[in-house]
Amino acid sequence: MDPTVIKAFIAVAMFVTVLMTTLIAKFFSLNKEISEFKTHVAESYVTKDEFKDHAERLERQMETGFNRIYETLNRRENA
Repeated sequence: MDPTVIKAFIAVAMFVTVLMTTLIAKFFSLNKEISEFKTHVAESYVTKDEFKDHAERLERQMETGFNRIYETLNRRENA
């Protein structure tokens, strides 16, 4: 084989090696970031059951508030 072809092949192989090394390093850093984000979400956000409980409580409070407003308006109209 021609020495120029061999040198070109070696250069391409080295470039591919450097590129793959960079991509693998980036993959592992992104994997770590995703893992940290999952931990943050698990610590910071409510579960579905907690949200359901809070939504039901809010709904009851809104219903009570609207009933009070309705009663107050009815008393005003009747007075």
